[in-house]
Amino acid sequence: GDLGFFSPGQMVKPFNDAVFSMKEGEISDVVKTRFGYHIILVEEIQKAATKPLSEVRDSLLTELKSEMARPLVFKKANEAYEGIIAAGSLKAYEENTPEASVQETDFFDRTAVPKIMDDTPDVISKAFSLKKGELSSLLESPNGYSILFTEEIEEPAVPELDTVIERVTKDYKAEQAKKLAREQAEKLLETSQSGTSFADSAEELGVEVKKADIHRNSTASEANGFPSSLFKELFTRSPANPFPEKVATAGKDFIVYQFTGRKLPQADSLTKSDRELYKKEILSSKQDRLLMAWIRHQEKNADIFTNKNL
Repeated sequence: GDLGFFSPGQMVKPFNDAVFSMKEGEISDVVKTRFGYHIILVEEIQKAATKPLSEVRDSLLTELKSEMARPLVFKKANEAYEGIIAAGSLKAYEENTPEASVQETDFFDRTAVPKIMDDTPDVISKAFSLKKGELSSLLESPNGYSILFTEEIEEPAVPELDTVIERVTKDYKAEQAKKLAREQAEKLLETSQSGTSFADSAEELGVEVKKADIHRNSTASEANGFPSSLFKELFTRSPANPFPEKVATAGKDFIVYQFTGRKLPQADSLTKSDRELYKKEILSSKQDRLLMAWIRHQEKNADIFTNKNL
């Protein structure tokens, strides 16, 4: 699977050590972790950078709220766990506590975890280590807390072909369609970058071209379907560099775009709320630059040493 970008320390140590010793395009040897065996391809390396406060303010607020709520969530989860133990069973606890919401799943395997379950590797690993009739401990993960109970275990079996042929055929067609779509997108980007008209290349490949006037706060309808996840990348383009370096992805779609021009907003066309928004963003950006300049000045004049006793 595609793990996206991540920073050092986010993955388990063997995986982390392998990834951050590799170069772009390099494929690792087999890497063993407690989750299994991995073969890693590093597609792209993005250098660490400091983001402006205006870009991360919302995520910081969400993170702070989450941190403040976590002790309360733990208290509730721990009370539920103690309640199950005191009642003697999960079923008895559910009967004695009408307000409790116990979620039940059908049989599932590691490749198709139900949406109602926490799908973090440690939680799923614990789920498959439980015996029939066994209750887990209180499990913690970045997504919250879980208490699992295994009511029944069904041993894995190879299904008869006639029972899965329809699904297998559908999956195969979907995989081939995805492969063809990527190839078409890569060919469109290659021919466009080589100088062929973007519209002509698209017409030759039978690909529809959509046009859109996009600003940073455009909605999906205003952007004519252009994914908002690519806005940041799009706004780095210029007439001299109008195409992405590689085919972009958004969900199941492959995106190739061409930057055609930039139109600066006219002051007299801005609403009062727009002016306030731009004013706040500019002020925030200046404050961030001043703060970074002050930090660099402090670092330059600081006496930094390492305590050898630590």
